[in-house]
Amino acid sequence: MTVTAGQAFGGQREAVNVAHALQLTIDCDAVVVGMGPGSLGTDSTLGFSGLEVASILGLGVLGREAIVALRWSDADPRDRHRGLSHHSVTALKLTPEPVVVPVPNGSPRPKVGDHEVVEVEVPDVCALFEEAGLEVRTMGRTPEEDPGFFAYAAAAGVAAAERVGR
Repeated sequence: MTVTAGQAFGGQREAVNVAHALQLTIDCDAVVVGMGPGSLGTDSTLGFSGLEVASILGLGVLGREAIVALRWSDADPRDRHRGLSHHSVTALKLTPEPVVVPVPNGSPRPKVGDHEVVEVEVPDVCALFEEAGLEVRTMGRTPEEDPGFFAYAAAAGVAAAERVGR
């Protein structure tokens, strides 16, 4: 089951905030945490709405394994958002407990403190979207235009599936 909360939407169940989402998922083993759509930023280190990722991860996701979905871009025109976004780096610096940080096999392994960076095999995201009849974009870019964004997001899902399946 997927539950979306706060800025995110479209899950099988929707919640007002993360604590509410966790309450709705009593039998959940792992939680993937990432920035939702519509992020607000001020071009400053701490002035962005995605910083809530740190506080959510800091909750210890109420006893579940925390897996972070990194924000990565191969195509963003802004330097601070190309490669591993400064948003992800800042949120992880402010996360007190170690969390799982998945990356696609063979991709750069970010330096993110004491967090557990794991490499996972990511499926062909473009083919999966096409097979499902989905047209998905980030910041107006398709998976073909910004493959890293979708690969890093998929890595979080793969890591969650692998860890729950243990």
